[in-house]
Amino acid sequence: MTALSAGSDSHHEVRTTITYPTTPIMALTKTNTDDLCLPTTGYNPLILRWKKFLYRYHLWTGLYMLETHERIAFHIVVGPVMLAACLYVGVFFDGIVQGWRSSD
Repeated sequence: MTALSAGSDSHHEVRTTITYPTTPIMALTKTNTDDLCLPTTGYNPLILRWKKFLYRYHLWTGLYMLETHERIAFHIVVGPVMLAACLYVGVFFDGIVQGWRSSD
């Protein structure tokens, strides 16, 4: 039996119910993977090959997670750095080959 406090004549239980929303709290309506599905018909085979190359490039590098403007900014910043690195490697190997030939 439950002890009653002074001045009360009955025991009241307070029950709280937790309700969860039926709709998600964060709506993910726009995803970056919407444009990644490759078309299979309706294009020139060279265009399909190019689209497949871009699709794989975006997957391998993780760029599919970026918005279009972020991809453009990434390529503006990283593109010249990579071009300079490739040119430097070419000049470096050319110097090695010329040095090798002049040593004979």
